[in-house]
Amino acid sequence: MPCSLSFLLKAHIVTTTHPFSTALLRWFQRHGRSLPWRETKDPYAIWLSEVILQQTRVSQGMAYWQRFMRNYPTVNALAAATEDEVLRLWQGLGYYSRARNLHQAAKQIAELGHFPNTHEEISKLKGVGPYTSAAIASIAFNLPVAVVDGNVYRVLARFFGIDTPINSTEGKKQFATLAQSLLPHHAPARYNEAIMDFGALQCLPVKGETGKVNGHTVAPNDTPSFCNSCPLSGQCVAFAQGLVRSLPVKTKSQAPKQRRMGYIYIRCGGEIAIRKRPAGDIWQGLWEPLLYEDVVLSGVQTPKTYKREGTNNQENFPSPQLLACIDRLFKGEQGTESTSIPPNSHLHSTLSPIIKGPYTFRHILTHRIIMAQFAVVETSVRPDLPSDYIWVSEQELNKYAISRLFELFLERLNNETKDK
Repeated sequence: MPCSLSFLLKAHIVTTTHPFSTALLRWFQRHGRSLPWRETKDPYAIWLSEVILQQTRVSQGMAYWQRFMRNYPTVNALAAATEDEVLRLWQGLGYYSRARNLHQAAKQIAELGHFPNTHEEISKLKGVGPYTSAAIASIAFNLPVAVVDGNVYRVLARFFGIDTPINSTEGKKQFATLAQSLLPHHAPARYNEAIMDFGALQCLPVKGETGKVNGHTVAPNDTPSFCNSCPLSGQCVAFAQGLVRSLPVKTKSQAPKQRRMGYIYIRCGGEIAIRKRPAGDIWQGLWEPLLYEDVVLSGVQTPKTYKREGTNNQENFPSPQLLACIDRLFKGEQGTESTSIPPNSHLHSTLSPIIKGPYTFRHILTHRIIMAQFAVVETSVRPDLPSDYIWVSEQELNKYAISRLFELFLERLNNETKDK
C-alpha cells in the first residue's frame, strides 16, 4: 500500500486539506462543467439530475432533466403524476426502476411536507443509495459527505495505486474511507463535483488493457495520452508505475443470461393489442404487444438468426410456436386454421389473418441478452386475448410508455412503411 494512502487511513482526523484535494479544486475552477442543476440549490432539481445520470451520460441526460423540470417543476407536481405519465417521459433512458423509484420517493417527500435535509433522512428515500444520498446532501445542503461512484473509484485507484477490487466488500469500504478522508469540510459540494468531473473529463476509463486498440497492440503499461495533460500525474502512483490501464480492478461478473422472447403485433381495424408488463421482471409497468414465447436459454451461443440486429431472416418463420399461438387465438373465431396461411401472403378470404415478418433483434441489457422476434398479424376480427390486454389506436401508441426493444421494432416498421 503506498505511503500516501496508509497515512490517510490512520485513525487520526485529517484537519488540513490534502494536496490531492487542493489540486482537484484548482483544476475544477478552470475546467469544471457548466450544468443547469449546478446553478441552483434546489434539492429536487439536484436529486432529479443525480437519478437521471445514473447509468446515463450527461449529453443524453440533459434533455431528460429539462423535460422533467418543464413538466414537473416541483416535487409535488411529480408526486401528483401517474406512474404511466412518469414512465412515458422517462422512455428511452432505460433502467426503468429508476423512474418508478423517483416517483415513489416524490410521494414520500410530498407526504413529509418538505425535502429531507439530513444525510440520514435523504438515505431513506426510495431508490436513493449511498452515492445519490451523498451527492444530494453535499451539493444541496453542503453537508460533509463524500461521493463514491465509478469516476471516483477510477481517480482514487489510479492516484493512490489501489488494486483492491472496487466491487468487493473490502474495496467498497476502503474507497469510502479514503474518499471521506480527502473531503475538505469547507467545500464538500465543490470537491464532490470536482472529483466527478475529473473522472468524466480527465482521468478517463480505458477499454481493453491488453489486446488491439485502433489496430495497434496495447500493453498493460502503455500510458494513455490523456495522462500527459493531467495536473496530478506528478504524484499519481499508476502513472509512475505504468498501471493506468490496469486500475481500477474489478472482479469479473457472470456472463449475462440469454432470453428468447417472441411477440405478435396484432393489427385489427387500426387498433393494436398491448398489455402492461407485470411487477417482478424487466420493463415492469411498460406496455408491450402479445408475448407468445419467453424462454431463458441454457446455452451461451446466440442463434444464427439473431447474430445481427434487425435482420429479417425468413428461415424457420413462422415458427411452430408462433403458428400454435395464432391457431389458439383464431381457431373457432374465423373458421380457419392459421397453420395453413403462408407468411407475407394475402389470402382470398378477408377473414384470414395475414402474417408478416420476422423482425428480429438482439437487444443487450445489463445482466441479460434478449433475442426477440416480432411478427405482425393483420386481421379483420379481434382474437380472444387474455384479460390483461387492451386495444388502443395505433396512432395513439406514442401515449404509452414502452421498452426500447418495442420502440426499435416500431421504428423499423414505420421505416418499412415509408419505403413502400
